[in-house]
Amino acid sequence: MMGHVINKARLKQRSVVITLLDLKNAFGEVHHNLINSVLSYHHIPQTVQLLIANLYTGFHSSIISDCFNTPAIPFQRGVLQGDCLSPLLFNLCFNTFIQFIKQEKYTHLGFSPHDASDRLFRPIHWFQFADDAAVVTSNERENQLLLNCFTRWCQWAYMQIRVDKCITFGIKKFSTRSLQFQPKLLVNSMSVPTVKNGESFKYLGRFFNFEMNNKDHKDLLLSSLHDMLQTVNSLHIHPKNKLLLYHRYILSKLSWHLTVADLSKTWICEHLDNVVTKYIRQWLDLPISATLSVIMLSHNNFGLSFQLPSVKFIQCQTVLHSALKSSEDNAITKLWKSTNCGTNIQYDTYKNTKHVLKIVRADHAEKLQSKLPYQSFIILFLLEESLKRLNSLWSRAQSSLPTNIFNFTIRYLNNTLANKKASTCGKLTPHLIALSAFSPNHSSMLLLDANRI
Repeated sequence: MMGHVINKARLKQRSVVITLLDLKNAFGEVHHNLINSVLSYHHIPQTVQLLIANLYTGFHSSIISDCFNTPAIPFQRGVLQGDCLSPLLFNLCFNTFIQFIKQEKYTHLGFSPHDASDRLFRPIHWFQFADDAAVVTSNERENQLLLNCFTRWCQWAYMQIRVDKCITFGIKKFSTRSLQFQPKLLVNSMSVPTVKNGESFKYLGRFFNFEMNNKDHKDLLLSSLHDMLQTVNSLHIHPKNKLLLYHRYILSKLSWHLTVADLSKTWICEHLDNVVTKYIRQWLDLPISATLSVIMLSHNNFGLSFQLPSVKFIQCQTVLHSALKSSEDNAITKLWKSTNCGTNIQYDTYKNTKHVLKIVRADHAEKLQSKLPYQSFIILFLLEESLKRLNSLWSRAQSSLPTNIFNFTIRYLNNTLANKKASTCGKLTPHLIALSAFSPNHSSMLLLDANRI
């Protein structure tokens, strides 16, 4: 929604001022007396209030090590951390302020990212996620008014604002175009730092700047991917374990950026996919002539269920657009409708992440069958002639092989083994030794030509 607000102001030549607020040790500064008052304010049953009050009354802790034990340390402020109740208590405390600025005299403040015809939607003036707050208004005066309200609430709740960690960003119309400017705002009589022209600010893991070009996300993705792949590459482990680290760790680390950043699939393919492909070929000893479509097939189809970053990107965007589409917040569903066009419409055609994988693997199978007849000769023969109930055994047998033979099987399925002939098509007599492992008349799991290895 914040990205939509900035784009709306920038493209429609409208003014917007955004201020990010930072609280000093937010979870550790909540007074226990405030918790008791907040529970009553939200009409929590008395029995539950007594249970929580008992939990926070006379609470002590001590630090224990092999060398010493500290005396009991009393805790009179802050919510306990590490349990599911504490974030809820903190949100209940902060909700007292959110309810305050929902009064009629404050609801007209803010920035409306919707069209003038959508009168059902009130202007957006505050974003809040746990202790991360953002004030959004159409001018400096309104922003300063909400900042003054927040300052008074913090004084009432005995919480402190870290002005040096706050930051403000502004867009204003000058003549016939919108430009970035530095708003002049005060918190506790101190100036709020501003975002310099051309620089970005970060909120909830996403970078925002005037151009909304996601340059910081792109730089971070490229550098992080290079570093993580290089770390995995330096490990002296089996290629299958390197692939496992890539799938379960590296792709997971990239998924947040692939979800929130407004990137194009073309950029992902040209930059991230190329980086990953280079390392995958190195790990599996695949020549440049070998296609990766074979290892992208599922385990039951003699592949490795491998995914490129572009496939993960489609999955992340599918999850994002599904969440926008099914949101209970009318403003969010309106956001989905306004972005359900152009390049985004392609992600709404998928039902879920499994559907994405199914479509992608079907495309690679079609590519092997229609466009790569020489490289896919062996894998297509296996898919046609092997017993379906034995296909799943291949993956287990293959994963137990040593590195050199494991990589040999990958090159074998790609039909890219070293050969004196320029083409191996039609010269499959030695290869059929391995194929016999999956024929109805043989029970052995894997038979390979020793001379080939």
